[in-house]
Amino acid sequence: MSANRHLIRFINIGHTLDHVAVLIFPTAVLAMGPAFGLDYGTLLALSFGLVLAFGLGSIPAGWLGDRWSRRGMMAVFFIGMGLSLVLTGFATSPWMLAGALTLVGVFGSIYHPVGTALLVESADRVGRAIGTNAVFGNAGIAGAAVMTGALTAAFGWRAAFIVPGLICVGLGLAYLKLVPFATTAESAKGRPPGPPINRTDAIRALSALAITSIVTSFAAHALMFAAPKLIEERVVWAGQSVFWAGAAATFVLACGAIAQYSVGRTTDRYGVRLAFIPLALGLAPAIFITAFASGPMLLLGLALFAMASFGQVTVNDTIIARYTPDAWRGRAYAVRYLAAFGASSAAIPYLAGFHDQGGFQAAFHLMAMVALVVIVAAIIMPARRTDPAPALQPAE
Repeated sequence: MSANRHLIRFINIGHTLDHVAVLIFPTAVLAMGPAFGLDYGTLLALSFGLVLAFGLGSIPAGWLGDRWSRRGMMAVFFIGMGLSLVLTGFATSPWMLAGALTLVGVFGSIYHPVGTALLVESADRVGRAIGTNAVFGNAGIAGAAVMTGALTAAFGWRAAFIVPGLICVGLGLAYLKLVPFATTAESAKGRPPGPPINRTDAIRALSALAITSIVTSFAAHALMFAAPKLIEERVVWAGQSVFWAGAAATFVLACGAIAQYSVGRTTDRYGVRLAFIPLALGLAPAIFITAFASGPMLLLGLALFAMASFGQVTVNDTIIARYTPDAWRGRAYAVRYLAAFGASSAAIPYLAGFHDQGGFQAAFHLMAMVALVVIVAAIIMPARRTDPAPALQPAE
């Protein structure tokens, strides 16, 4: 197998592990109280450093990937993440736990700006590669709680951190053996230059990205957090059991993952705009259905909501691949993920505030109206481009 295929497989597995690693604590914390003598709320607050570092760390990580080596930064990600998880598993005091969790956030922040830029650099079909990579990330989101619960039940909460930590370290060592090191500049020398892009097209595309990244990141995270509760309240058969409510929510999120893969293939064949337009047109109606529906119609609305919002995440990543020069693509992804992180963080207090005032209906009604702005982003998007961008050129 070629080193490039090894690299892409490591990038995809890394996406799964990145999401697993940062989502271990929300489940493991349920069993950690006796070890530290603290209540749930106090322990949960110790993860603040993880959340903050995961967002803010993307900027220096993207800069190092662009200026030094994306391949080298992926090795740092695997090994650093693994050692941080192991350290968390051996924590014996609240301060040690908070520090170790912060390190998990620091190393976890490397993946998205560096891994996505490296994927674009290495893949033959960029859209399909981004869509496939998104499915791996969703697998991590969906599987984190189940894996953590199983390890905690069988071996205790410390094993929930140590076992995946050791897996990360092992994968990092395998990565060092199978993927040859190269600086980012050395990797660029071996690739044929793509066609130049028009500066006006780049401005239009990145303006569309700025709009949709904020709106859809907020919407997607609102969906992930609200779906189980909506299903419990409005779907009779699912509301009778936490298991069935969770299973229905998993089905909804799986629809989003399928959409991400399909959208990636569509961008390769027809360009970003033709993949973007149906998602933009479908987002607001899907949210309106979700706001008012119940029973099977609610599940349909949630599935369409997931497809439209998650599919646009793939569009966002593809826009950067098509319209930013390779030399600063890691930093472009870092800024995009930091903006998305800020928007998604606001989704939780937004939902909590509205639900306490009478349910999710008003929250989703307002969100649907805001989502109409994504149609504007689709309209200003340039018509077609299917190749990664090497550099910006003056407008003609």
